[in-house]
Amino acid sequence: MILEEEYYAYVDNSIINKIASDHSYAEELLFSAYEWSNYLKIYLLLTHELSVIEKTKLKPIDLLINRYYWFKKFYHNYFLTKGIDAGTEQQIFEILEEIRNQDNFDWLIIQNIDNEIENE
Repeated sequence: MILEEEYYAYVDNSIINKIASDHSYAEELLFSAYEWSNYLKIYLLLTHELSVIEKTKLKPIDLLINRYYWFKKFYHNYFLTKGIDAGTEQQIFEILEEIRNQDNFDWLIIQNIDNEIENE
Protein backbone atom coordinates (compact mmCIF):
# COMPACT_ATOMS: atom_id res chain seq x y z
CA MET A 1 0.00 0.00 0.00
CA ILE A 2 1.49 3.32 -1.11
CA LEU A 3 0.42 6.27 1.02
CA GLU A 4 -0.85 8.99 -1.27
CA GLU A 5 0.81 12.38 -1.50
CA GLU A 6 -2.18 14.07 0.16
CA TYR A 7 -1.50 12.11 3.34
CA TYR A 8 1.61 14.23 3.93
CA ALA A 9 0.07 17.61 3.10
CA TYR A 10 -0.51 18.51 6.75
CA VAL A 11 3.14 18.12 7.77
CA ASP A 12 4.65 21.36 8.99
CA ASN A 13 7.67 22.61 7.02
CA SER A 14 9.57 23.03 10.29
CA ILE A 15 9.83 19.22 10.42
CA ILE A 16 11.28 19.20 6.91
CA ASN A 17 13.68 22.01 7.85
CA LYS A 18 14.89 20.02 10.85
CA ILE A 19 15.44 16.89 8.75
CA ALA A 20 17.32 18.94 6.14
CA SER A 21 19.52 20.44 8.81
CA ASP A 22 20.11 17.23 10.76
CA HIS A 23 20.92 15.14 7.68
CA SER A 24 22.59 17.72 5.41
CA TYR A 25 19.99 17.84 2.64
CA ALA A 26 20.11 20.89 0.40
CA GLU A 27 17.14 23.16 1.04
CA GLU A 28 17.03 24.09 -2.65
CA LEU A 29 16.08 20.46 -3.34
CA LEU A 30 13.38 20.44 -0.70
CA PHE A 31 11.79 23.81 -1.33
CA SER A 32 12.04 24.18 -5.08
CA ALA A 33 9.12 24.87 -7.41
CA TYR A 34 9.60 21.49 -9.06
CA GLU A 35 7.06 18.79 -8.22
CA TRP A 36 9.88 16.38 -7.40
CA SER A 37 10.64 18.47 -4.34
CA ASN A 38 7.45 17.16 -2.70
CA TYR A 39 8.42 13.57 -3.48
CA LEU A 40 11.76 14.06 -1.77
CA LYS A 41 10.05 15.56 1.28
CA ILE A 42 7.80 12.50 1.54
CA TYR A 43 10.78 10.17 1.29
CA LEU A 44 12.57 12.08 4.04
CA LEU A 45 9.54 11.91 6.31
CA LEU A 46 9.30 8.15 5.75
CA THR A 47 13.00 7.79 6.49
CA HIS A 48 13.57 10.23 9.36
CA GLU A 49 10.21 11.13 10.91
CA LEU A 50 8.12 8.01 11.38
CA SER A 51 5.75 9.79 13.73
CA VAL A 52 3.92 11.15 10.68
CA ILE A 53 2.84 7.65 9.68
CA GLU A 54 2.39 5.91 13.03
CA LYS A 55 -1.41 5.93 12.68
CA THR A 56 -1.17 3.94 9.45
CA LYS A 57 0.36 0.91 11.18
CA LEU A 58 2.47 0.16 8.12
CA LYS A 59 4.43 -3.06 8.35
CA PRO A 60 8.20 -2.65 8.04
CA ILE A 61 8.19 -4.02 4.49
CA ASP A 62 5.41 -1.61 3.49
CA LEU A 63 7.46 1.25 4.90
CA LEU A 64 10.42 0.17 2.75
CA ILE A 65 8.19 -0.09 -0.30
CA ASN A 66 6.84 3.42 0.35
CA ARG A 67 10.36 4.76 0.82
CA TYR A 68 11.42 3.16 -2.44
CA TYR A 69 8.34 4.44 -4.30
CA TRP A 70 8.72 8.06 -3.23
CA PHE A 71 12.48 8.18 -3.67
CA LYS A 72 12.29 6.51 -7.08
CA LYS A 73 9.54 8.95 -8.08
CA PHE A 74 11.66 11.85 -6.86
CA TYR A 75 14.72 10.71 -8.77
CA HIS A 76 12.85 9.90 -11.97
CA ASN A 77 11.40 13.41 -12.08
CA TYR A 78 14.65 15.02 -10.90
CA PHE A 79 16.54 13.18 -13.65
CA LEU A 80 14.12 14.54 -16.28
CA THR A 81 14.85 18.13 -15.23
CA LYS A 82 18.41 18.04 -13.86
CA GLY A 83 20.09 14.91 -15.23
CA ILE A 84 21.97 12.02 -13.68
CA ASP A 85 23.11 12.11 -10.06
CA ALA A 86 25.24 9.11 -9.10
CA GLY A 87 24.82 9.67 -5.36
CA THR A 88 21.06 9.62 -5.67
CA GLU A 89 21.18 6.48 -7.78
CA GLN A 90 23.28 4.89 -5.03
CA GLN A 91 20.57 5.70 -2.49
CA ILE A 92 18.04 3.82 -4.62
CA PHE A 93 20.30 0.76 -4.57
CA GLU A 94 20.66 1.05 -0.79
CA ILE A 95 16.88 0.95 -0.37
CA LEU A 96 16.71 -2.05 -2.69
CA GLU A 97 19.38 -3.73 -0.58
CA GLU A 98 17.25 -3.21 2.54
CA ILE A 99 14.30 -4.74 0.70
CA ARG A 100 16.44 -7.64 -0.51
CA ASN A 101 17.14 -8.53 3.12
CA GLN A 102 13.42 -9.17 3.72
CA ASP A 103 12.23 -12.77 3.62
CA ASN A 104 10.15 -13.91 0.65
CA PHE A 105 9.78 -10.48 -0.92
CA ASP A 106 7.75 -10.32 -4.13
CA TRP A 107 9.98 -8.41 -6.56
CA LEU A 108 7.03 -7.91 -8.87
CA ILE A 109 6.04 -5.07 -6.52
CA ILE A 110 9.24 -3.19 -7.38
CA GLN A 111 8.83 -3.95 -11.07
CA ASN A 112 5.29 -2.56 -10.98
CA ILE A 113 6.45 0.58 -9.17
CA ASP A 114 9.23 1.11 -11.71
CA ASN A 115 6.82 0.60 -14.61
CA GLU A 116 4.26 2.97 -13.11
CA ILE A 117 6.82 5.72 -12.54
CA GLU A 118 8.45 5.30 -15.96
CA ASN A 119 5.05 5.54 -17.68
CA GLU A 120 3.81 8.68 -15.91
